[in-house]
Amino acid sequence: MDTVIHDKSMWPLIEPGDHLALEFFESPQPIESFSEGEILLLRDSSEWIAHRVHNRNGQKVTKGDRSRLFDDPELLAWGKVTGTWRRGKKFYWGEKPHELNKIFVYLSKIRTPRRTRVARGLLNGLLYLSYMAFRWVAFGKHLSQSLKRAGFFLKLLLSPQDLKRVSDSTVRQKYSSEREVWASETHNSRGFDPGEYQAVEDWRVKTKKPCAKVMVVGCGAGRECWAFESLGMTVTGVDISTSMIERAKESAKKINSTCQFLEGSVFSISPDRKFDLIYLSSGMINHISGKKRRIEFLKACGQRLEKGGWLLLSAEYKPAKRSAFVTIMSGVLKLKFGKQIEVGDTFRAIIETHSNSEELVFWHRYSSKEDVEVELKNTRVFESGQTAEPFFLWQSTTED
Repeated sequence: MDTVIHDKSMWPLIEPGDHLALEFFESPQPIESFSEGEILLLRDSSEWIAHRVHNRNGQKVTKGDRSRLFDDPELLAWGKVTGTWRRGKKFYWGEKPHELNKIFVYLSKIRTPRRTRVARGLLNGLLYLSYMAFRWVAFGKHLSQSLKRAGFFLKLLLSPQDLKRVSDSTVRQKYSSEREVWASETHNSRGFDPGEYQAVEDWRVKTKKPCAKVMVVGCGAGRECWAFESLGMTVTGVDISTSMIERAKESAKKINSTCQFLEGSVFSISPDRKFDLIYLSSGMINHISGKKRRIEFLKACGQRLEKGGWLLLSAEYKPAKRSAFVTIMSGVLKLKFGKQIEVGDTFRAIIETHSNSEELVFWHRYSSKEDVEVELKNTRVFESGQTAEPFFLWQSTTED
């Protein structure tokens, strides 16, 4: 893939007008495999960071250059750390000590002759001081967020409520915050992500209904609803956040949308009302505490489907990395909630790239896709389906 840099870089590493050919790795690459002067690109939060390889005392090192390199940050359709590119290639990152952490893309140098050079002396010193000031401000912000999260965790432990109420309240609080509502609304015009689009296309091929009835559970400010509506579907959006639903209704009026938005959960919808597809927003199932509660939720979804209707959900599943922090948190949570805590239960602050909450929210991470499939089968509503990481497309067998 060939692209052109539009924004000026902080350091004279990559310049506006440079053409860069992007080559995706098929496996993690050790830093020793790169030559001095070669450029690496990685994604950190909402920014791209370019790194140039240097040779220091016989060892390969990199120096970073933080910049918004593209006019459109979705140009590469980057989603999760291990997400997929729009053409199906995978991003990889190093996990061993000798590998560069979070290497995603190697930039071959197809450069223009023009290159800005930074003069030595006063100008270089001023640039360095401004850069260090930026780093200290960023550090202070990070420290402030960490202290707030620690305080929130302490408050959570002192709460007399059980895990169900605590977990539900953290989810409601997170998605009712102005930051989350704003983030959801700004993504409204984006439509489906590449992975979502492919999963929806798989369903359309199977159902062959041009005007299907769709319910989006956890609709937020309406992004997926508008995307389904653009495909000719009749759409109902449901969300527990009053703020999200209000913002979705406001947006619907502005664009003359016929989407219906309701505050509540899938249990708020009468079982007599049937849909051809129920779509659970990204990772929504991971926010529900307790295996029994997740099965009840999935069963309720199936009971609101037409006979032979479909459920489409995405879930995070992978073995949990037992860092010292995770180990300590799991132990403390076990002391607080006892048997209510299951393997994979935790409270975390960052769920999506654009979602960086100062407060913790409940999150259950499945150990494998089989764990998700077992819960679907235990509903006795869904018997089989297809899995294309991280999406599960399962058909209902409900007869009434």
